[in-house]
Amino acid sequence: MSSPRADNLSIICDLVFLISDSKVSDSRRLFELVSIIQEHRCASLWRRTRQYHYISALRDLELIKIHRRNMEMTSQAYSLARIVTFGNLERRPLNEAEKAFLREHLISYEPLRNFLSRFLMTSMRLEGYEQLRADGGILILEKDNRNGAEILIKPNGQTEPLENVWEIKWTLKNWCKDLDIIDEIFLERDMTNIGDRHRRVFFPLKTSVTDYTLEDFKSKVNYLLEKIGGKGKRARIPLLMYDFCTTYFLPVKGFHYLLGRLYQELPDKYSLEKIPSVYIDERPHRVNGYTNYPKIGDCYRYSLVVR
Repeated sequence: MSSPRADNLSIICDLVFLISDSKVSDSRRLFELVSIIQEHRCASLWRRTRQYHYISALRDLELIKIHRRNMEMTSQAYSLARIVTFGNLERRPLNEAEKAFLREHLISYEPLRNFLSRFLMTSMRLEGYEQLRADGGILILEKDNRNGAEILIKPNGQTEPLENVWEIKWTLKNWCKDLDIIDEIFLERDMTNIGDRHRRVFFPLKTSVTDYTLEDFKSKVNYLLEKIGGKGKRARIPLLMYDFCTTYFLPVKGFHYLLGRLYQELPDKYSLEKIPSVYIDERPHRVNGYTNYPKIGDCYRYSLVVR
């Protein structure tokens, strides 16, 4: 089975709802429904994806069955349609019920399982999410800016040339991020010691904000600060974020939330240095959702200082 190209899961959910609500049974009308959504979604969502990619995804995910011009929804599709939050066709996050349904439904989808198997320390094939939480490590996509070559570095250190760019950089990665299965960090070349390159780091999520008290978070941050700078008490936030999230497998937004609490509740001990927005390239933030410099108190923050 080939890798999917329908980047946005919420569009798939909206399509399922429209098919159910409109009682569509003629497969030729599917393109009309995709067009309705396309008119209301921002253009960036359609840069890599075409209408037929979403129709193919509905079939490959066993949400619809098509025989010539006849189409019918599967029982799974009807279950999904009942929990879809529909009404605003602008880009929207998945609701928690949609996430739970799709996580359970997609674990049997072979391309997704093959993608997530790359995170395992062994060469075993992924059987379930518990295996990912127990044995999953970080996956690094490294690009040489001099010649554009990209390689994938697996958790066990083995490397391979990137052949299927779609599943690693876009579609399956986007699905797993939207479903809170993995998260992503972008390390610009001046943040690393790898020369004229940059890295995208993907990691499975194993903890959440609710797993940490402020004291727990403070203790772990202090430990990592000692590792980063020895006796130093200052660290750039992107590097601290990278160390924390790839050590404790916490979502990036969760790290930013706890960092904000540390700053707001212990201001005499922890300070977050500001950086003018003119030095922040917001394009990757808008397009890819990277958040290397969090906005806390209406200001971008560059580094953490411990007094």
